[in-house]
Amino acid sequence: MFPSTINSSRFDTKKNPRSGPLSSRAIVKKITTDINVCFVVDCTHSMKPYIKEIGEKIFEIVDTLRPFTKDNKFQLKISFVGYYDYNNKDAYYDLFVKDFTVNYDDFSAYVIAIETQSGYDCAEDVLGGLNTVNSLSWTNGHNMIFHFADAPGHGWGAGKHAAGEISRFKNGHPNDVPYTDILNTFKSNGIYYNFAKITEYCDYMINDFMKVININIMDIEYVRSRFIKHFDGTTGAVYASPGRINLIGEHTDYNGGF
Repeated sequence: MFPSTINSSRFDTKKNPRSGPLSSRAIVKKITTDINVCFVVDCTHSMKPYIKEIGEKIFEIVDTLRPFTKDNKFQLKISFVGYYDYNNKDAYYDLFVKDFTVNYDDFSAYVIAIETQSGYDCAEDVLGGLNTVNSLSWTNGHNMIFHFADAPGHGWGAGKHAAGEISRFKNGHPNDVPYTDILNTFKSNGIYYNFAKITEYCDYMINDFMKVININIMDIEYVRSRFIKHFDGTTGAVYASPGRINLIGEHTDYNGGF
């Protein structure tokens, strides 16, 4: 489902300008350790209109970061977590998980093979995906995640709809780890959290998340251009300056993605 070539316009800032001010000041880091990046993606059917473009942006971001560690002893380590949702019978399901690797071809092959999965309501297993991020082999370094989603987790409302109207689990799924615990672990691991908000349905969840951890609400093309424009080869500095993504769409997991 993810593409192997780059041909994207959905996140073109000229077509989809940022709808709000930058959510935080730029992050400035010198490359003195490895760069560890995890891409977290909602892989349910409602993401079908965006999934190819998201895949293209993942590869673009990786391609942009690779030269930063090319000529020194530090490495770019990349990983992937794709979540969808519990079905109506089982209490567990298999997430898409690729732990950190320095093998770009292996990572690309894994991501390209992923296909979207059915959901059973509007809400998704966001917390299951984020909790899985904490189980990856993080090491000391410049740690960051890029999270792409169009729907909240179970237990959050969306727009004018209460949690019980969009989720079978209005108080959260029984397996959920508290989001405060998950995000505090992010903080203790020094993880910078970047969130590409595909729809407004994520707003209530994001607002709660931001009470625990700083989140960069980002415009993917803007982030990539900042990596390129503000890389200083002399000092080895990376600047990630987030914008906003806001592509309003209907959520259709439970209707085959249409």
